[in-house]
Amino acid sequence: MDYHGLIFCSEVAAVGQDPRNLARRAKAGQLVRVRRGVYVDGGTWKGADTWQRYGLRAEAFNRTVAVAPTFSLQTSGLLWGLALLGCPKDLHVLTSFQQGGRSLAGVKRHFGSMDARLTELGEFRTTDKARTAVELMARLPFAQAVAVADSCRRIRVAPAPWADSVAGPERRALIVDWKRDTPLGPPVSLDELRAAALELPSRAKIERATAVLEFSSDLSESAGESMSRANIHILGFRAPELQHAFSIRGGVTARTDFYWPRERVVGEFDGRAKYTRSDWASGSSVEERVLAEKDRENKIRALGMGFARWNWAEMMDLARLERILSDAGLRRTPKT
Repeated sequence: MDYHGLIFCSEVAAVGQDPRNLARRAKAGQLVRVRRGVYVDGGTWKGADTWQRYGLRAEAFNRTVAVAPTFSLQTSGLLWGLALLGCPKDLHVLTSFQQGGRSLAGVKRHFGSMDARLTELGEFRTTDKARTAVELMARLPFAQAVAVADSCRRIRVAPAPWADSVAGPERRALIVDWKRDTPLGPPVSLDELRAAALELPSRAKIERATAVLEFSSDLSESAGESMSRANIHILGFRAPELQHAFSIRGGVTARTDFYWPRERVVGEFDGRAKYTRSDWASGSSVEERVLAEKDRENKIRALGMGFARWNWAEMMDLARLERILSDAGLRRTPKT
């Protein structure tokens, strides 16, 4: 989506046109007001999803304030492509004023250092990947924090959507995707994340982020897998092996999300992307993918394995997830 579809009152006035016409067109339904002094075509807004609309708001804010903002927390997390659950309501920015934290016109300000661990992604100034991740870890519920940590460490990452040789308007036009499936840039090492966590402003936040980091893994391949693992831990089940490979009939290697060797149980998280993304499974149809997955499961079961499978809704409901795991033959580890 091209965020340069934004229409600014200041630019309209600069070419001798009456900016009040924009308000009239918005009242008529032709335009949508994104924020004060900024509009976008009504059809563009209607066709945009929640994340694209969030990106439009971010660009509108970025280009209309006197001093370019420094984005942080969830806004920065979306820019980096970290695994966040849903799209935030507010834009999150840093401020050097102690009274930070107030939300005004959809912008929430947070007090924090304006000197350390900052960078630029295209036209946006933001906290760097490590700082963004640990600050989110210190705030989010455990399972969501684990998803952020895992995605920050994940080896499979997306190339930066810009090149160092690109500058000016061409460079700023390249960041357009606020709903990434993979994070930008190289993975952040556990040591660097630990160092960033030690820079958090309180002992409680340091301890919380550090606990998440020690639980994190670079093997989880999706937010659903990461949150599943965290909820499995919360429920008190034994920690599974991740990405365990089985040799199945036909000389094929099947890699599984979770495996408990003591109980000989395999666990699989069924995210929608497994069946719906056009760039996965060589573009095969949903029906073909479902049948292939069922055949794969049967071949793993033929090795004498129990099998547990769950989706997003079941993973988010701890009682349902517990029943699924227990029915597959897993038992909670005794508390000492």
